[in-house]
Parts: sequence; structure tokens; C-alpha cells
Amino acid sequence: MKWFHYTSKKEKFFIEYQLELDAKVVFCGVKPWDNIRSLESSFGLLFNDADDEFLLEREGGIQLGISFTTDYRASLDRAPDQIIQHISIHDWSLR
Repeated sequence: MKWFHYTSKKEKFFIEYQLELDAKVVFCGVKPWDNIRSLESSFGLLFNDADDEFLLEREGGIQLGISFTTDYRASLDRAPDQIIQHISIHDWSLR
């Protein structure tokens, strides 16, 4: 469980709302707070160091429209055990 520090009611509301939204996003059975490696059974994981996010690879191509950020925002070589913090869906047909 992650702990958050906030200083105002507005900030507290935003954090609670964002956590509620993130918890509803599920992709291939994986959701925020799951280990990023749980996607490896279906996809290859590519770390994009320009944006500090993970992209999915399948059949030699990148799955467009979705990316994942983790607690470490580093390659799996540097931090092999990472927890998904956000799933960013750019193509809503994937949802």
C-alpha cells in the first residue's frame, strides 16, 4: 500500500479521485498495484527511457495506444521488481 502526504483538501480530493480512477483501469487482467512482470506472459516489455514508461511488444511490433508507469521508472535490468502506478490508455478501443 502506498502512503501519500497532502497539504490541502483539494489535493487530498485529487489524490483520492486519481486512485479511484486508476483502480478501475484493467488491461489483460492487470491493474495498478500489480507487478509489471505479470504482463510478460502475454507481451514483451520494452522500457522507453525518454518517457520513463513501459511499452508492450507482441509479434515484433509495439502495441500502440497503451503504456505503463511504475514506482521505479527504470528498466527491468536496473529494478527487476516494479509495481504499476498508472496505465495510460491512448486508444480507447483497448479498454
